[in-house]
Amino acid sequence: MKQASSTVRNAQDRPHPVHLLICDDSIFMRMAIRTLCEEDPRIVVIGEARDGAEAIEAVRTLQPDVVTMDVDMPGVDGASATERIVRESEIPVIMLSGINRSRSALTDHLLECGAVDVIWKSASMMDIDIGGVAQTIIEKVLFWGQKPANPGPYPAGDPQDGAQAHDVVLLSLGDGGPHAVAAALGEPVAGTAPIIVAADIPMACMDGFMRRLGRVTGLPVTHVEDGTALHHDNIYVVPGTARLRLKREGDEMSFHPDPAAAPLSNNSAFSTTQVMLANAGMTALIVLLSGGRPTMQAMKLSAARGARILVQSPDTCVSSAGFAEVLADVESAKAATPGEIRRILGMR
Repeated sequence: MKQASSTVRNAQDRPHPVHLLICDDSIFMRMAIRTLCEEDPRIVVIGEARDGAEAIEAVRTLQPDVVTMDVDMPGVDGASATERIVRESEIPVIMLSGINRSRSALTDHLLECGAVDVIWKSASMMDIDIGGVAQTIIEKVLFWGQKPANPGPYPAGDPQDGAQAHDVVLLSLGDGGPHAVAAALGEPVAGTAPIIVAADIPMACMDGFMRRLGRVTGLPVTHVEDGTALHHDNIYVVPGTARLRLKREGDEMSFHPDPAAAPLSNNSAFSTTQVMLANAGMTALIVLLSGGRPTMQAMKLSAARGARILVQSPDTCVSSAGFAEVLADVESAKAATPGEIRRILGMR
């Protein structure tokens, strides 16, 4: 196991860097991943491992924020090491594989072993930047590895019935989203209102994030599209390119195309969905999690229409831009720790 150099460790003075452990049996691939990640000042490589056994021990010793793990290694392979790491800790593991056989089946297997995401790499160090793989690695390391200065734990207490007392729950999140989801969500009681998620995250991370939502809550997670009907005990992720409107007929709620609407972007989906819910006369429980993108106009409209608004405590967030303004200017907005949010949502 190779420890980080003193030069790299000095980078810890930067605010909340992501601490990365690299595991690969190829010294050339470890060097390539280290080089490209260290170009981003938000990432600090704190160690390297040459096989799965070294990775397991390095995780125990170094406590990284995230691990990149090669699949095909001698001795303890990446899948076996990931199972062990996930069983012992909640540290996310991103699998990197150059194996060409049946990628779909292998991806399913790696995710079942506990990996949060899979990146397909070239077998050659010289090709690692081809096709944007380098940028994908950096995006996913940052997305899965970012943690707040105050990472918890956040005691929850006994669940309440907040999610059952509203027509719909709307979540907004971005930077720090995986940590916020793990801390603020859990297994809900039966009859939980439909949960709509507007996520300002890289599209390359969306599939892995949706799988994480499903694992944390045990609920089905789907993309919103034309005709999607909202049902209790389901999670719906608003896409960033759709032209949609929300229609309510009696107790039925569904999304439909609206050619006149501006296409959503990831960072506008939250406020646009808020307006759709308000215009449809729906009673909403709105939750701003780390990295969410609030706009005052939409927040005030939601509050005026009777929405309950919970804002993740800024000191527990990776990013909380605009949260202080919402708490100061929207009377019904209340700050809550992730544990308190989980209790109010009625989740265990």
